[in-house]
Amino acid sequence: LSELEFYSENSNVYQKQLFEYLAQKKYDMEKSKLELALLKQRITHNHLPTSFDKVETSIPTPTHTITDTETAQSLKDQYDKILQRTKVDMMQVYVEAAEVRADQCRLQFNNAMNQLKENESAHLSDRILTKVMLE
Repeated sequence: LSELEFYSENSNVYQKQLFEYLAQKKYDMEKSKLELALLKQRITHNHLPTSFDKVETSIPTPTHTITDTETAQSLKDQYDKILQRTKVDMMQVYVEAAEVRADQCRLQFNNAMNQLKENESAHLSDRILTKVMLE
């Protein structure tokens, strides 16, 4: 149902607020699901968020002055492994946070819909949306 159609239904103030609230919760839920899917897709294709560029700091200066190339390379390899593990750990946190956000948005929308159903079953006519409004 478009907003235009909804507002042509002579809805009361509560119904308007409820409609707007449900529409916002539905939008938030869909957006969070999309953001999670996009994040997972970026990980799959190794297109990390730009904030990860800041993680790559330069190798400590003293390692550049090491004359033994084998030792210098070993230290650089250690640095690269630590950096890679850090990025993997950070991506896990990003994904978990996005999953929690998606779950929260889904729960908020479901709670709002359940409240609407409770209002309908209690026959609170001023607190429900008409069938036309729900389409």
